[in-house]
Amino acid sequence: MIPSTGPQDTDSYGEKRIYDLLRQGLSDDFTVIHSLPWLAQGIKEIDPGYPPTGEIDFLIIHRSLGVLALEVKSGKQRVKDGLFIYVKTGGIGNHVAQTRKNAHGLARWLGIDPSLRWRMGYGLIFPDSVFGDSVISPGLVDTTVSPAQALFIDRMHLEESVLADRVCGLMTYWKQTLGNLELGRQRMNRLVEVLCPTFDGTPSWGKRVEYDNRIWLRLTHEQASVVQTAMVQARMVITGWPGTGKTLIAVEIARRMIRQGKRVLMLTFNALLVEHLRKEIDSATMAKVATWHGFCSDYARKGPGQIDGSSDWLERGCFEDLQKAQENGQVPDFDVLVLDEAQALRHEWCTWLAEHFINQPIVVFCDETQRFSFEKDRISTQALCEVFRIECPYVLTIPLRSPRSVFERLQKVRLPSHQMVCPRDLETDTLQELVVGKVSSSVDDVIEDLMSRGINQTDIVVLSRFGWIRNRLSVGRYETVARFRGMEAPVIIIAGADDMDDVELFCAYSRATTVCIALYEAESLGCKLAYGKFQSLVLDDAGNADIVATAKEEGFTGSILDRYVESSAVGLTSVALAWCEDWKCWFVNRYDDAEAADLWIDYLLAYHSWPVYSWTSTSRRKIKREDPMEQAALESPRTETYELAWCNVCKTVTPQLDRIGKALVCQCCESVPKATTALPEDIFTTLRGFDFIITSSDPGSIPRKIREQLPLPLAALGARLYASAKLDYIPPRMRQLPGSSVLHRLASAFIYSRIGLRPVGAEILRDTLARDTGRYVFPIGLSQDEWRQAIARCLGQSAKAGLLKKQRDGVFYVTESEKEAAS
Repeated sequence: MIPSTGPQDTDSYGEKRIYDLLRQGLSDDFTVIHSLPWLAQGIKEIDPGYPPTGEIDFLIIHRSLGVLALEVKSGKQRVKDGLFIYVKTGGIGNHVAQTRKNAHGLARWLGIDPSLRWRMGYGLIFPDSVFGDSVISPGLVDTTVSPAQALFIDRMHLEESVLADRVCGLMTYWKQTLGNLELGRQRMNRLVEVLCPTFDGTPSWGKRVEYDNRIWLRLTHEQASVVQTAMVQARMVITGWPGTGKTLIAVEIARRMIRQGKRVLMLTFNALLVEHLRKEIDSATMAKVATWHGFCSDYARKGPGQIDGSSDWLERGCFEDLQKAQENGQVPDFDVLVLDEAQALRHEWCTWLAEHFINQPIVVFCDETQRFSFEKDRISTQALCEVFRIECPYVLTIPLRSPRSVFERLQKVRLPSHQMVCPRDLETDTLQELVVGKVSSSVDDVIEDLMSRGINQTDIVVLSRFGWIRNRLSVGRYETVARFRGMEAPVIIIAGADDMDDVELFCAYSRATTVCIALYEAESLGCKLAYGKFQSLVLDDAGNADIVATAKEEGFTGSILDRYVESSAVGLTSVALAWCEDWKCWFVNRYDDAEAADLWIDYLLAYHSWPVYSWTSTSRRKIKREDPMEQAALESPRTETYELAWCNVCKTVTPQLDRIGKALVCQCCESVPKATTALPEDIFTTLRGFDFIITSSDPGSIPRKIREQLPLPLAALGARLYASAKLDYIPPRMRQLPGSSVLHRLASAFIYSRIGLRPVGAEILRDTLARDTGRYVFPIGLSQDEWRQAIARCLGQSAKAGLLKKQRDGVFYVTESEKEAAS
């Protein structure tokens, strides 16, 4: 049914009733169009006095039965002399002629397209009259067939199924009578599309760009009046927000000065803006357009056009070279100075220009809202007025370039000091602040969508803080925000808005003339310690805040592993340890207890042959892998940090190697060597037994023989845990074990625990400590002598750190300072 929401609003109650009956009675194989208007001059050929417009009450279309036009004639009627007379009003109607004209007129309208030329049948419905089997009109009853075929439907047939049967009968009759073949599904769909087209009159983005360029980017009457004012003033400092037309006015002033035969020097700070200005101004003979540094380099020691890229030359050396060139008479004379983006210049540079053009016209354009944080010691607007001896700046207040939604966002971030008026209509879709998963892929998606909406690729500029690497699309322009200052483009895509400050975003937003699309990466935004005003406004949206909060939580390494990688928790108290069968490795969640995790990892790497992956409670997509070594206690394990990312081959999240400037490399696909030794069936039980011993509040109750089965690293951890449980306070210098080597860490664990538990003056004997701790199970490759040496070194270092006092060789005692700190 078209319209599907109900019948068209007509004055005919009968049509509304028939609409409902047809909807209920006919199957979905039929398409029924209610109240179809049409327009065709061709109807004049049928009846010169008939208007070229018409309307068919119901047009019924079926892929097999063809097309039927139905006219509904409500009200009680009688027939006389072939005409229908309304009983109530006496009005006369030639219903047959009207119906035939409408049907034939529509057929001619469609016939302009050869594929839609189709002979259609007609019929009438009288919802309030009963004519029975009477031949009420030769045009409505075909008596040449048997039985006779009536082309009308009266009140007695207005039941759902009966009406549907009569409609099907009429369509079958006309198909046979007209000799039509099947209409077919394709032609039927085409017919419906032509009769009831779906068309969105909303201007495409391409048309909107064309409109904005024509209406808003030309010199306005208000801007032209500023040009006139500047032409008769000796000097002016003109300031205004982005989009108020500063560069446009500067270009027009330069053009007019050149036409007057004056030599114009036009300076700015950005090289990209210079390229634009040179295209706008015929500077072949009467003007020089350059950046400040380009102007200085023409007279620098390195030779014309060769800019020294060192920061010292850019800040100081350029000016020194220019001064020397002036002393040597190398700087040419100009009649007019035009400065654009002057807020990026240093005070002494502007002072030199003011002196060099002391009795000549100077027009300066500036905007302090676009001075970046890395631009130090730049001149202010007030200082510009003082340098060029102007009482106050001339303020532009009508921003035309920026869409109004962008302008209003800028006002929320930075309230202007004066009233500003944007004459553009508010179109909310001209500013799109999107919180996305990955900016890198979203940039390409946005570009594809814009191009599908009629945007030319040359109208798109992607702005970022430090530059952007193209992914799969090599379209549009990719620039940094700083380099694009002073420029404009119909479409601005801000990549990584979450990583920019307010000044950078203020500049980036204001570059757009038709639409600005700012992409904020959800996870990065959620992890920021402080937000700028732009970012805070984005997060004021509850939907965005939820996306960011979810992304922040889902970006934690532990959360990613929980969702994508299956592992079996061992169930220990002292550390969060699990086994991953797919990766054939141990998982250690360090949480905030790095010491316990380190000592467990020391044990796993020294006593087993499987790698260990670990992460902290704050790790985000990063996971550290450490591999076993043949002599892990004496050598540092091989470590590598991977990024957890989706692998299209493995169809899951895997550890992937991240190399700067290169694509991630999946370590599962690269076949990183995995341990071939099968995991012992009782290993979980063994580990739980170790954990029970080292976390016991009364380890003395455990038989010594069982305690001595502990691996050395776990015995060291047990000593630390026991001391921590017994002490109310641990001096800061003993809270963290040194990490220079595994042996040093293990020896320190035993020594620190004894320092904490022994009274002041108690002796700690090197050989006794080495012997007592040497009863535990050593890793392969570690001898008793090496362990004794490690104990000796660590005792000596503890004495140097003031934790112990050395009495004589191999004899130390606990100092009072640490006990005083504890008390």
